[in-house]
Amino acid sequence: MQCDTVSKQMNYLIPESAVTGKGANQVVSYLHDFLLNHALGEKHGFFHGDNCCAQNKNNILMGYFLWRVLNNFHESITMSFLPVGHTKFSPDPAFGIFKSKFRRSDVNNLDELINVVVDSTPDSKLNNAKLVGDVSGNVFVPVYNWQQLHHDLNFKNIPNIKSFHKFIFSCEFKGRVRLYESAYSPEFTEFVMCADHKIVSDDLPPTVSPIGLSAQRQLYLYNSIRPFVADHSKDILCPKPTEPGFTGPSVCPLNRQLKTAKTKTVFDETFVRASPKCGFCGQTGHRNSVLRGKFTCPERH
Repeated sequence: MQCDTVSKQMNYLIPESAVTGKGANQVVSYLHDFLLNHALGEKHGFFHGDNCCAQNKNNILMGYFLWRVLNNFHESITMSFLPVGHTKFSPDPAFGIFKSKFRRSDVNNLDELINVVVDSTPDSKLNNAKLVGDVSGNVFVPVYNWQQLHHDLNFKNIPNIKSFHKFIFSCEFKGRVRLYESAYSPEFTEFVMCADHKIVSDDLPPTVSPIGLSAQRQLYLYNSIRPFVADHSKDILCPKPTEPGFTGPSVCPLNRQLKTAKTKTVFDETFVRASPKCGFCGQTGHRNSVLRGKFTCPERH
């Protein structure tokens, strides 16, 4: 999440042990943390997002903006989405710089990942990092069940929400949202999301607990990933599973199986490697790539 006013981007780093899913609850919770701890005290907020329907452009996010305005955290909020066909905006360059630095860095644990994020923009200090949790399962940025709050407060879903690209919430028309089909259109439609805004309190919804690592996942990390991790991080990133009676092998069964067959057995389950598929002609058996200056796809010349 990037604040264009001060040119600062906060990158939320989520270890696998702190994952609670992927969707509206997670996006809104990290946005809430950003506004709670890293905002500038603004009363009029202008937000921009891409058109990811499942995570960004949904009624849960709109309900959160309405909740903020009804509780006077903001006097007004304007949410605009990129036009169809446009997928890049200000957070993408900063994330691209981080990815470029990440490809050229040795990262074996979360602390080293934080250093990569910060060191990717040493002069501008654009990229910043914040841990959502740690490998032990401790949570630093809680995820709240905003979907449940949306239901409990009887917030109405915006019909045909994907057809609108600009949404305005304001204390001047509490409980309602103004919908614009285009960010530059003067015409709007007003929709009532909350019939009785006086019942809305500033109480936060219940938290969502991380799923954590299953015993099978811990075993996989220990057997298949640990051999590739630096010695100083083996017991941090891939510790020995704590299951009673564990006698896991110290070598990577994945590498041993790949040397002999396309079918490999790990944890008593059989996985079959899929045949490569070309993205150009759609045929299997090769990929759409270049090898020694020549296309591997026979349909390309």
